[in-house]
Amino acid sequence: MRKVIIVASLAVVVTLATYIMLTRIPAGSENGACCPTTASERTTLDPALFQGDVHQAYVIAERHPALLIQLHCYCGCDREVGHRSLLDCYRDRHATTCPICLGEALMAGRMADEGKSIDQIREAVDARYAHAHGS
Repeated sequence: MRKVIIVASLAVVVTLATYIMLTRIPAGSENGACCPTTASERTTLDPALFQGDVHQAYVIAERHPALLIQLHCYCGCDREVGHRSLLDCYRDRHATTCPICLGEALMAGRMADEGKSIDQIREAVDARYAHAHGS
């Protein structure tokens, strides 16, 4: 019985460590200061790949990953492609064609630059976008 408990405990520790490694935000990004230099270190796709509002939204995601990971995306991508937060939309090309993802990030970035708290930003995003796609 003792061996079973030890093996089960090890399995839990390995699972938890794997989860943390796969979902962690790079060190220094809590305040948006993280600017990864290589593709493997990037939290988002490179904003230089895009133009206009799409470029600006990817810049916001790159500068504020700790903010976007706390926001729900209301376009339905959680159900359709398994995204867990608004940040996930900027880890791939999903946001390039989604006006909801773009609008949420642009709004959140503007409010963050104005010094608004995460709670204020979340409330504003929820009020504006919660009705989208039946969410």
